[in-house]
Amino acid sequence: MCLLNASASADARLAVARAALVQAADALAEIDPSELSEGSLGETVSDLRRVGRQLEGSAAALTERFAHSSEWASDGARDATAWLRGRSSEGFGAVRELMATSSDMAVFPTMGAALRQGDVDGRHVRILGDVARRFPRLRGHLQEAEVHIVDLARVCEPARFRRELIAMCHRLDPEGARQDSLDDEREFYFRTSTLLDGHVRVDGMLPAEVGSLLVAALESARRQVADDEPPAGVPDPSTGADSSGDAGSADEPELDIFGRPVPKRDPIDVRALGQRNIEALQRILVTATSAAAGLSAVAGQRPQVNVTVSVETLSAAPGEAVDCGWLERFGVPAQPIAADTARRLACDASLRPLIVDSQGQLIAFGTSSRVAPPALRALVLRRDRHCRFAGCRARIDEVHHIVFYSHGGPTTSANMLGLCWHHHHLVHEGGWSLAGDANADIKGTGPDGRVWTTGPPGG
Repeated sequence: MCLLNASASADARLAVARAALVQAADALAEIDPSELSEGSLGETVSDLRRVGRQLEGSAAALTERFAHSSEWASDGARDATAWLRGRSSEGFGAVRELMATSSDMAVFPTMGAALRQGDVDGRHVRILGDVARRFPRLRGHLQEAEVHIVDLARVCEPARFRRELIAMCHRLDPEGARQDSLDDEREFYFRTSTLLDGHVRVDGMLPAEVGSLLVAALESARRQVADDEPPAGVPDPSTGADSSGDAGSADEPELDIFGRPVPKRDPIDVRALGQRNIEALQRILVTATSAAAGLSAVAGQRPQVNVTVSVETLSAAPGEAVDCGWLERFGVPAQPIAADTARRLACDASLRPLIVDSQGQLIAFGTSSRVAPPALRALVLRRDRHCRFAGCRARIDEVHHIVFYSHGGPTTSANMLGLCWHHHHLVHEGGWSLAGDANADIKGTGPDGRVWTTGPPGG
């Protein structure tokens, strides 16, 4: 197909170019890559990627013209974005991205021309537009330096281009960049909201320096809680094998339709990053609130979790339907929590008995006493060295009574062992049970019947 020369009208040349593109795309789609000979495959891919960038630039330029036309309105569409979405299966984000590229090309025509030539990526154009909006005082500087910015985009991948462009803004006008950065502070926020079920929703937008510190702290805490490979003689919970090498109650492997075993994902050890971040954050908060030069007192106490729970709830069996516990806020019971959660929090805590009458009025109270005395807690930490749950080598966060303290379990070394926060949560609220002598063998039984046994610490 022959393309028309420049003397033809733009509409005629566009129609011919569209037909040629459709014909070329159909021809490419009919080619079986497995039948191609080697030698120029990489160059072909590179050429197609460049053509793709050119097409993106042309589509964005046409989108800008279309958005300011009456064509979409004549079809009854709400706006140009809605019209484009209605003609394809693309999502709202993809169409908005195209609209943003078209707008940024109009503001920075030299960068737009580079995109239409395939020299830069659409992301370069959008990054330039984003930086111009972030530093409105420097928009004129960026337009004056657009030729140099395009040269930078030709040799920088998008992430590096963003960093270099922001650094350029601070060099072009340090005071203007500083003022724009100060204006950005109004967009930063950090909110916590307590939901009706007592869960806490957290969301926010942090300054770079604060966010970087948080990311680094989470990474450090995740590494501390990450489980290492189990040492020799310690069972792997995913296999159900005990310390003697005998298998527990592991089921026969599940087979797929081809007769191949289906790999099992262990819910104990396989957790998403967001779930592991919760445990990491818990460790950060515990460390911060227990530091010698820690946080200021709230309601006369250093930051801590206070729970009010009845004796009946504490002494009930796991999962038994009894009254809930209550998380206190500034000394007042405010949020209900599950009974199993209350029992877990009371497992390694300071208890203060309160005596109330039938109307709930306080009659008397006793002094606080630690469930695990400091000397015994130190003994357990020294003996166990890390979490005693099979295969886990995370540090000990809490000391657990094998026979619950609320059920009359003795506070002795034989009945107490160290667990990390995650596995203490599993024992109280995840359906796992522990039995045995903490100074010798401990047997764990999961909610699905799997069994593991660990020998004495250091054995």
